[in-house]
Amino acid sequence: MSLPYWGSRVELMEVIAMARAGRIHADTTDFPLEQAVEVYGKLKAGQITGRAVLVPPATYGRLLRGTLRPAAIRPEISA
Repeated sequence: MSLPYWGSRVELMEVIAMARAGRIHADTTDFPLEQAVEVYGKLKAGQITGRAVLVPPATYGRLLRGTLRPAAIRPEISA
């Protein structure tokens, strides 16, 4: 587990612009909020690649049913 270094405000704005332009890809895996303790253990053990995203119950169900696009809850990954 490590803490990210965001850099200066200008650098952060440049990274956000690059992400919006599709030049950066972040590996994420969505998990229901109820699994937070288990997910933390998996992160600590190095069993998850990229970022783990905990999603509230109603939102997670909509993701599974395909009625909610991930970009609706995380705009930085919109296509």
